[in-house]
Amino acid sequence: MNCPNCNQPVAAGVRFCMNCGTDVTAAASAPAANKAPAFDFSKIKSTIQNIPRKYLAFGGIGVVAIIAIILVFALIIPALSGPAAYALYIKDKELNMAKLPGTKSWQVTEDLADGDISETSLAGSVQVLVSEDGKRIFYPDGIDSSDGFDLYYKSTSDKKGAGTKIASGVDGYMITPNGKTVIYLSDGTYYTHNLKEKTKIVSDAESFYCSTDAKKFYWTDEDGDLYYKNGKNDKVKISSEISYVEAINDKFTTIHYVKDEALYVSKNGKDAEKIASDIESVYAVYDDGTAYFTVAGESDVSTYWDYVEDYNAKNDKALLEDGEPDWDDEDYDAYWEASRREEVRNELKEMELETNVSTLCYYNGKEVKNLTTEFVDYEDYSSDKAVFIYSTQVVEELNTIDLADYDFSNYVSPYDLRDEILGISEDADEDEDEDEESDEPETTMYVAVKDKTSQIDQESAFSFVINENADTVLFFDEIDKEDPVATLYKMAISGGKAKKPEKVDEEVYVGRSAFFLGKKIVYLKDYDEEKGEAELYVDKKSIASEVHTDEYGSYIRWDSENGNIFFFTEWDSEDGYGTLNVYNGKKVNKIHEEVVAGYKINEKGDVLFLYDVSEKHHTGELWYYNGKAKKLDDDVVGIVDYIRITKELWKEMY
Repeated sequence: MNCPNCNQPVAAGVRFCMNCGTDVTAAASAPAANKAPAFDFSKIKSTIQNIPRKYLAFGGIGVVAIIAIILVFALIIPALSGPAAYALYIKDKELNMAKLPGTKSWQVTEDLADGDISETSLAGSVQVLVSEDGKRIFYPDGIDSSDGFDLYYKSTSDKKGAGTKIASGVDGYMITPNGKTVIYLSDGTYYTHNLKEKTKIVSDAESFYCSTDAKKFYWTDEDGDLYYKNGKNDKVKISSEISYVEAINDKFTTIHYVKDEALYVSKNGKDAEKIASDIESVYAVYDDGTAYFTVAGESDVSTYWDYVEDYNAKNDKALLEDGEPDWDDEDYDAYWEASRREEVRNELKEMELETNVSTLCYYNGKEVKNLTTEFVDYEDYSSDKAVFIYSTQVVEELNTIDLADYDFSNYVSPYDLRDEILGISEDADEDEDEDEESDEPETTMYVAVKDKTSQIDQESAFSFVINENADTVLFFDEIDKEDPVATLYKMAISGGKAKKPEKVDEEVYVGRSAFFLGKKIVYLKDYDEEKGEAELYVDKKSIASEVHTDEYGSYIRWDSENGNIFFFTEWDSEDGYGTLNVYNGKKVNKIHEEVVAGYKINEKGDVLFLYDVSEKHHTGELWYYNGKAKKLDDDVVGIVDYIRITKELWKEMY
């Protein structure tokens, strides 16, 4: 099943969602809060350190989904999950707040949600943002299941005063890092609000993009027309009927977009320049205007019949024209063989064979350079620096077959003949001798640094991860034929080239990609699927055994800013809780036992978690850990994610 709050997979029999902490037994049958549409988690790559910039933009889905995307970002990189000084949570169907590390709390909202919205769904639905300096908090109140919510703000130091109302009927919102401007959507119209008055920007936009200072805007309308507006100046139409916006630079002066399968760039709202035609995919556009993308190469469309010789065609035609003979006629068997051959002929003539060749290109801001015409797929790329890992494949020439070589006294499948043309052996799926060559075309891996490429000297490398500085790569190779383990390698990138790979460790579990924690390398070994446990390693050193996980390495989180790794042991699958631990780079410390999934990590690496959750009332004790566990409150339904909007986070969204 999926969590009714965040839509992430929840294993059968599990009580709490690992992702958001929702008690699924309570929320499954309850109405959900009115919230932003769920973001497509499948678009986010498993290599967490390099989230594609294109998937963090909120264009194409509007301000309504801004918060959904930011929450995704916060869950993936916990260090961005909010200011360290406060805890927000749901109690008695209201938003409450506590200043940390103290234990005193106060109620923020007056009437958070109407009666149609369950309390258990609120924690993962409430959208709370905080200014970069941590002085202002923005939050919803009066959530209506059918008519949006009222948006308020107040000082984070104000424990008693009522918040200031910004707008009603809000469907989604965002704030600038300084907390002085709000961008929001209400009844199909986008507005900005300077905390004194609102300004209408545009109505009925299909996608909407706003600069950090809320003075520059791009948007598309229902016809796909792209517009630009700078301050109080009139809007400028850049192009008509574009397909989608690809990227916007940090200064909001340059936009890249795709139209009619061509990539364009426009600066300051002026006429666009075409970069390339026949675009297949745009993978990365960097802030300096450079980019990696693929274009369609030459396409050869034919049919499988073009690879068939047919010396029986004339005789078969004569037999079929004479009609079906009597069963005792000497030509009876020959007639039916000819009939079967004719059926195969017609099938093969209808089966199209399309050979597509993709070209990987690098655009340096002035000209396009072709890197390879044998591009297959990307493996990973840096979102900040022009480093791109990809695979190529040379397709061998196809085979020619002769129908006269096949016994049509029995049924002959046209699909078997197709496979012979392609050179696919009947035994391709069987366990072959190690020395026997595969029928699969040879795949080669490369690293591109800008337009310089170098081959990765590993025969079957997979699951690549580039670190934050884009100077080291992790990958697996030499996978075991029976168990899901392989050898883990690291490879330095220097001087625009990939260096010789170095072995990190052997028999590493491949279901979970290894990842970087600063300069350290973290991975799993000895995964036991039946028990749902593995051994956690950091730089070849075992940190903890019997660590709870699943086949994808879930339940293990980390805090890159502080170098911490969080994980469960002694997991109780039926009740959905376990002992939460933290590895601080030196040793493992126990945080607390019977902690439910969905705990939160703040910028200091401290943890908020629920303990002793009642199965009947779906409430529990809220605790805080910063080296020592402290109880904050009772009867808490859930912890609320709130995001401190920094300039850096805003940049990452584009």
